[in-house]
Amino acid sequence: GWAEKNAEQALAWLESQAPAKQYREAFSGIVEGLFALDPPAAESLLLSRADDARVEDVLARAVENRQAREGFESAKRWFSDIASGDASDAFKRENFSALFSINDSTQPNQKQVLMELTQPYLNQSWLPQNAGTFLGEHWAGTDPEGGMQQILEMKSIPAMKSAAESLAGKWAEQNPQTLSIWLTGNRSHPLFDQATYRLTQTLQTMDQEAAQAWAAQIKDPDLKSRALEPQTADPFAAGE
Repeated sequence: GWAEKNAEQALAWLESQAPAKQYREAFSGIVEGLFALDPPAAESLLLSRADDARVEDVLARAVENRQAREGFESAKRWFSDIASGDASDAFKRENFSALFSINDSTQPNQKQVLMELTQPYLNQSWLPQNAGTFLGEHWAGTDPEGGMQQILEMKSIPAMKSAAESLAGKWAEQNPQTLSIWLTGNRSHPLFDQATYRLTQTLQTMDQEAAQAWAAQIKDPDLKSRALEPQTADPFAAGE
């Protein structure tokens, strides 16, 4: 409640006296107090601290508060302005990730809503991991071959990794035959090893001989050695 009474004083305490271990919690509280008192000031505060790793996960309060006050469409328009401005990549990434995760149950076709939301930002360096996962699953069900090419054009490494993982996994699960055909004609594709690994994982429960044959074609030695083992960890997890 301090920020609601005297935000300037609360911020001064934060910078000069807040214990390091409590900095994030104190900053979060000040942001909440400011949003109750002056939402534009709270947004400005978040923008000004966007490069501070200690409060990165608090940045999304901007779009969350906007959505709570004015609805999803307003929050989407607000983010569009942010995306075309000079806000930091961290601010854009965290707020888009939160906007993407907002479950608007009033929308009759949520997948279409998410695709329309993501389409303008496909090749942005700040595109978050959850958007990449969605894109991979979408392409797996609509155009997996085209999706494999679009992934190579993405500039966000976390989004690219998550898109490739979800596309390869879903494709192998839903239609291993067409994935096998694609792999046969694309042995030099940058995602060949990843897709082959996922195909091998799927084939283990269907055709051990085929699984072994595909595993032998994986070029990465470490990935090849793990291809036929029970999957205990995700070797393509974003951030590795």
